[in-house]
Amino acid sequence: MIINYLKSKVKQLQPQFTPPLAGLKQWHALSIEEQTAANNAVLDEKVIRWNGLMARAERVEKGNKGSFHVLFPHIPKTGGTTLDYVITKNYKIDFVYRANAGSIEQNLAGLYKMHNVFKVHRVMMGHIELSDYIYQLLERPRLVQFVLLRDPVSRVVSYYDYVRTGPNHPKHAIAKDMSLREFVSSPQIDDVRNGQTYRILGWLKDNYWQQHNHTEAEVLKRVKEQLVKRYSLFGLTEQYDQFLLMAHTLLGWQDIYYERKNKSRQKTDKSSIDEATLQLIRKNNSIDCALYDFAKECLNKRYEQLGLNDERIQLFRSRNQDYVNILNQNYES
Repeated sequence: MIINYLKSKVKQLQPQFTPPLAGLKQWHALSIEEQTAANNAVLDEKVIRWNGLMARAERVEKGNKGSFHVLFPHIPKTGGTTLDYVITKNYKIDFVYRANAGSIEQNLAGLYKMHNVFKVHRVMMGHIELSDYIYQLLERPRLVQFVLLRDPVSRVVSYYDYVRTGPNHPKHAIAKDMSLREFVSSPQIDDVRNGQTYRILGWLKDNYWQQHNHTEAEVLKRVKEQLVKRYSLFGLTEQYDQFLLMAHTLLGWQDIYYERKNKSRQKTDKSSIDEATLQLIRKNNSIDCALYDFAKECLNKRYEQLGLNDERIQLFRSRNQDYVNILNQNYES
């Protein structure tokens, strides 16, 4: 019953999403479940899945990057700022739009001053969630969407360091004097309780993750399905080079060399964290931990499909280190 209801909602809403400013008002009147259902309908129609990317790999080698949208929902502290930089190098600058979903929705009038902005800006990246209106504005018939995941404990610790030492972060005033245990226990801090899962499902907005009545097993099943069915490819922060080599092969990215961006000013030594705090982080991120293990297992099979072996990875790492050394020499001079 609920599925049929949501499908009817999608059909009712889609014709009304033009012009976009009027559609945004209607969008905000929907529940999170209705928003995510509507956006999943868009993804099911447009997204090129893994097998589709594999099938077109030969065309990519001939220099055809395709005419699809490229969407990168950046989960904080997964290496996304560095990936933003790599993405920008591989597309024409006027194709790329980088903003967080909140700022996009707050400035739709500015976006649409050129009227056809989403026909021009086919590469979009930022802290975008599944419940965001931006998915309803994608006009091209095909879409490539990808995401990076990170070991949940490492991500939470890195997020703590970043928020605590970053004066421009909106939570900095709250977190600057907190211990790590206080940080991960605070109800005022988001993104420390299965933040990767809830971002992928669009449940961080309005604290929906606190309101749903799904069991942990149901949420895990749902996010696994979301990752496999509605993301063309995905990667792990701990296997960053492998992801870039996949993008080189499947998306035709030619310049994938990088230097890490947006580093935290101070880093907590993980070996100094007491076991009780580590266990608390794992407990609060149990779904993220299971999702990470699932993604890792899936990626091992995909690396094998691509012939992505240790020799290729080590060769790229060596060349990338040369690239970093050259950059540093230029900075010093």
